[in-house]
Amino acid sequence: MAIEHVRPKKIYEIVAESLTDMIKNGEFLPGDRLVSVQQLAEDFDVGRSAIREALSALKAVGLVNIKQGEGTFVKKINHDLTTNVIPSVAFMKQEDIRQLFEIRKIVETGAASLAAVNQKEEDLKEMERILVEMQRAPSDGEWVKRPMSTFTWLSSEQQKMRCY
Repeated sequence: MAIEHVRPKKIYEIVAESLTDMIKNGEFLPGDRLVSVQQLAEDFDVGRSAIREALSALKAVGLVNIKQGEGTFVKKINHDLTTNVIPSVAFMKQEDIRQLFEIRKIVETGAASLAAVNQKEEDLKEMERILVEMQRAPSDGEWVKRPMSTFTWLSSEQQKMRCY
């Protein structure tokens, strides 16, 4: 049996984990201003430097925004993986773009399948309305942007609501 090295946690890491849990649990909501560094130091019974390090760590992972002279604010957590994981097409090689489309085909086919299996009557009516709108749209290519994104959104909303 291999024994793993145990690394003691630093004070700022414990504070950062605690603040992260408070954000995850909804004790702090997006846009909320945290109390001052001094107040946090008193509340956690640690030094101000530990609080500043913890807040810097939370800023680094995108949980808070620190505004000089104004305070520290909880950021809205973006759950859209495409903005965090998928790089800009402008920086991708042709082969990477081809692979991205292959991945999208697999994921979107699965999402469409789940949406079809779990659909409701109002979902079908909304999809039909969108398809009619797409057919009536001018042939300048603009219809691709809005109605298709609406259709994709509808499918993803169905998936989110019924996959859990």
